Amino acid sequence: MPRNSAAQSVADEILTGHSQPARREANVSLAAAEPGDSGRRIFVPFDNEDLELAMKLMNELIAIAERDGITAAVEEVRRRAQTEELNGLAQYALKLFMTHYPPAREQLRFLPLEKRQPNLVLGAAAQRAGTAASLTASIATYPSSATPPEDEVSFWREDPLLNEHHEHWHLVYPTARPLGNRHGELFSYMHEQMIARYDAERLALGLARVEPYTVYTSAIPQGYDPGQLMLWTGAEWYTYGPRPAGAHLSDLTGPFISRPGAKLSVQTGFRDALTAAATTNQYSLLTPPLKVTIDNLGDTEEANAGSLDVSKTKYGNFHNDGHIHFMAFDNKQPYGVMADTATAVRDPIFFRWHKQVDDIFHTYQQTLVPYDFAQAPKARIRPGDIFLVTAASSAAEATAAFGGDHWDRDFASEQAGSYALTDELTTEMLTREIDAVDADGNPVKVPIDYLSHDDFSYILRVENLEAVSQAVAIRIFLAPEDQVEHREMWIEMDKFVYTLAAHERAVITRLAEESSVIRKPALKPANLNAQDEPDQQTDQAAWCDCGWPYTLLLPRSTKEGAPYRLFVMLCFGDEITLPPVNGCCSSISYCGLEGKDYPDKMEMGYPFNRPFPNGLMATIEGRPNMATRKLTIRWK
Repeated sequence: MPRNSAAQSVADEILTGHSQPARREANVSLAAAEPGDSGRRIFVPFDNEDLELAMKLMNELIAIAERDGITAAVEEVRRRAQTEELNGLAQYALKLFMTHYPPAREQLRFLPLEKRQPNLVLGAAAQRAGTAASLTASIATYPSSATPPEDEVSFWREDPLLNEHHEHWHLVYPTARPLGNRHGELFSYMHEQMIARYDAERLALGLARVEPYTVYTSAIPQGYDPGQLMLWTGAEWYTYGPRPAGAHLSDLTGPFISRPGAKLSVQTGFRDALTAAATTNQYSLLTPPLKVTIDNLGDTEEANAGSLDVSKTKYGNFHNDGHIHFMAFDNKQPYGVMADTATAVRDPIFFRWHKQVDDIFHTYQQTLVPYDFAQAPKARIRPGDIFLVTAASSAAEATAAFGGDHWDRDFASEQAGSYALTDELTTEMLTREIDAVDADGNPVKVPIDYLSHDDFSYILRVENLEAVSQAVAIRIFLAPEDQVEHREMWIEMDKFVYTLAAHERAVITRLAEESSVIRKPALKPANLNAQDEPDQQTDQAAWCDCGWPYTLLLPRSTKEGAPYRLFVMLCFGDEITLPPVNGCCSSISYCGLEGKDYPDKMEMGYPFNRPFPNGLMATIEGRPNMATRKLTIRWK
C-alpha cells in the first residue's frame, strides 16, 4: 500500500516540530526554566496510568481510521495534542498507532530519531571539541554533560541510534499491552544485553563495570545535565532538567504521590521482596504462592500488565517507579531525561538502575540447574574453524578456499585463496551532520561524532557427523578476554539456522550485517546522511526500527587494541523457528517477530543464562559442538 502523503504531512508536524522555533536562550539555567508554554505535566511512558491513557487514545484512533481513514485519525491527534491534559500524550498515542495498527504501518513512517527529533540528540553533537563556530550559540554554550569520569562514555550513551532502539523497543513492547509469549523475559534479556555492551565500553576506557544503585537514600555521584536537549511534544517544546552530582532521591509527591513505590522505604521493600522471590523461586507474598519463571519475573519487575502482582502492593511497580524517582528526584519540573524512553539511556544512572533491576534476574538464574549439554547435535566445529574476513564473497569461493583439501588446515592469519584473514576487527569514530532547528525555527547543520566499525564476516567450518541431513542453530557471542568467566558479560552477536547435507563439511559465510540482534536492514555510515532521506534502508515500517544499531555491533575497544573472545555453539536446528522467507525487518534476538511467538525455544541468552559451576571455559572446552577463538578489536 502506498504512503499516505496527506496523513504523513500531519504526522510529521506532530512528531517533529519542524519549522517550530526551538525557544531556548543561551545560558539559561534549566533549573529555573519553564517546563513548557502550557505548564501541563509531561506525559511519562513509565507511568502506567499515563500509558493506559495513550493506549486508550490509540484504540480511538484505530476506530476513527476504520471508519473515516488514516488521515482523519491523524487529524484527531493534532486536535488532541492541544487539549490533552498530559503534554505529549497524543503524540505518544500516534507513535503507538503507527507501530501497532497495520494500515498505519503501511501508510505512515517514522523518520529516524535524529531527523524526527533532532533537538533530542544535540547533546552528543555539542561534546565535540572545536565545533562551536558551526553550532548555534545556545548549543555551543550549553552542551550536555555527565559527571567525570562518566563523560568518557557519553559518546556511546548519547548515540542517537542507541536511544532510538530503546525508544522503539518500548513502543513495540508497551507495559500496558503484553506482547508475544515472552514479554517479561525479553524485557530482562534486552536490558541485560545493554548492560553487557555498556560494561565492555567502560572496561576499554579503564573504568569499572557499572555498579548497581542499591541504597535509595544515598547520594548519586553521577550527575547528568541534558544541556539544550528539547523534546517536541506535538504542541510545544519541553526542556529537560539536570540532576547535579551528589543529588539524593526523595519520596515522590505531587502527581506521583500515589505510585506504589512513591516512598523510598516502600520501594526498598519491593526490591527485597522481588529478591526473595528470585532466591526462593516462589512469590510467597501472593495468595496462593506462585512459582517464579524468568518471564513472569520480568513481567512483575518491569511491571507490565502481565505482572502477577495485580494490585502492585506486594512487589510494586519496581522498574517503572525507579525511572520516575530519578526523573523527579526533587519533585520539580522540568523532569530529567529518565522520563522518556528516547532519552533515558543518555543518563549514567539508567545503567546503575538497570543493573539493580538485572541483579534480581541474575539472582533467579543462579538458582537454576546448570546445563549439562549432554544433548547436542552430532555436528562439529573446532577452534580452528572460526575465521574472520573483511571482504565478502560467494559461498563457492569460501568453500574453495576453506573446504576440500584445505579442511584441516589451520590458516591462522594467512591468505586463504582470495581471502585475507584477520585476527583484528577495527572500529572508528566518524562524523555526520544532522539538521536541527535553532531558536528562530531555522534549520542548522550540527556535526555529531559516532562510533562505527569496518564491515566483516564470519566464515565457519561445520561438519555434519550424521549420515542424514540436519539443521543446526548457530549461536555466536563475544566477550572481553578478561571477562569470559562472567556469563553476564557475553554479548550476543548473532544466531541463525543452517541446513547440513549428510556428512557435509560446510563452509558457512555469515555477514555481520545479517546479525540477528541488529535493526534490519542494517544502517551503515553511508545510510546516515542528512540528504538521503528517505532511502531503501530507512524507509521502513515503524516496527522495523526495533533493533540494535549496526554501527554499535562491536565495542569501540582501545587505540592499542584489546583482546576479546568469540564463542560459537551448534545447537539443534528446531530451536529457532523463522518464517519460510526470513523477511523480518527487526532484530529477532532483541525484538522478536511481529505477530509471532519468540522464535527461539531456548531461554534467552542460552547458554549463558544459567551458572557454570565448574567454570565457563572449562565446561566449553573439548565439546565438539562448541568452539572459541581469540581476536583483537582496535579503535583506529
